[in-house]
Amino acid sequence: MNTRLAFLALAVAVAATSVACERSATAPTPVASGAVPAAAGAEAKAPRPLYFLSFSGDITSGSLGPVALNSNDPWRGISLKGVTLTLPNTVDLAGCSNDGSSWRSNAGDWTGDLVIQDRGGLTHLGFLSAGGAFLNLAVNHDADSSKSGTSFLLTFTNAKALVGLGSPDPAADPCVTFTITAKPL
Repeated sequence: MNTRLAFLALAVAVAATSVACERSATAPTPVASGAVPAAAGAEAKAPRPLYFLSFSGDITSGSLGPVALNSNDPWRGISLKGVTLTLPNTVDLAGCSNDGSSWRSNAGDWTGDLVIQDRGGLTHLGFLSAGGAFLNLAVNHDADSSKSGTSFLLTFTNAKALVGLGSPDPAADPCVTFTITAKPL
C-alpha cells in the first residue's frame, strides 16, 4: 500500500511540475511546435543552442525536439509535449543484471508529455501519455551525465521505473537501463 501512495504522490508531483512550467512568470521564447526551452521562466541572456533528444536501451525513441539546452547544465529542466517513447517488447530488460524485468503489457509505442528534471542529486524522468490509453511512467535515479564530442548523454543504470496504468502496479515496475542523448541541431 505504501508503494501505491508513493507512486500517486509522484504522479501528482509530475503533474504539478508540468503545470508550473506552463505557468512560468516569464514566457519562454518558442523554439518549435511542442518544444519548450530547457529552463522555462529563466531570463535568457543569449540564445541557447538547439538539440534533438533520443532514447536508447530499455526505453527507445526516434528524434525528439528540437529543444533549447543550457550547455552548462543540459538536464536541469526539459519539457516536451507530444513525444513518442517506445517500451521494447523484450523478455528480459538490461537493467539489474537481467533480473527478468520486462514491460509486460505496457510494451509498445506511447505518445505523451515528457519532463526531465534535476531534483537535488536525483534525476527525474516523468512521462504521461495523452489520448486514449493511459500510461504514467516515472524514473527517479542517480543518473550519470556526461559529454561525448558535442553531444550530452544522460544514463540511467539499474533504475526502477514506476509504471501506472490508471493505478500503480508494483509488479509491473521493471528495472531498466537506458541513455538519453542530446545531439546538436
